[in-house]
Amino acid sequence: MGRAQLLRLNRDFVACFAVSASVSAVAAEALSGQPSHLNATLTILAGYGAYYGAFAALFYLGNRRRYGSMDGRSIKKELAALASSFVAGEAVYLAARWPTLYYMLESWEQEFAASIASEALAMGCYMAAVTVLLRKSGAF
Repeated sequence: MGRAQLLRLNRDFVACFAVSASVSAVAAEALSGQPSHLNATLTILAGYGAYYGAFAALFYLGNRRRYGSMDGRSIKKELAALASSFVAGEAVYLAARWPTLYYMLESWEQEFAASIASEALAMGCYMAAVTVLLRKSGAF
């Protein structure tokens, strides 16, 4: 994979971020009467469902032709690099997202805004981590 695929992947991240941020913000607002720790946890879970649903669709649509022309061994190697980078990125994302969302829910009046701000911060950390790891792994 080259630079073009990495740019496409980052474009997909941004599109999925928009979907996830929207769903998370609605969830945070809907859960506004709940304790902050429960609101933060359920909001993040709602965002995960939206993010990975959108990402799976975009990744499939963007790569179906490319993977159709590759041999099985190359596909497995690339998907393994993607999966390991995503797992590490998720650790970074959660380390940034949950504490910032909890803090903002405790400090801010508007759950919607707290969720958007926390998601933006965590997604920036996630994208940076995944991009660096994919470049270092040689997959992109």
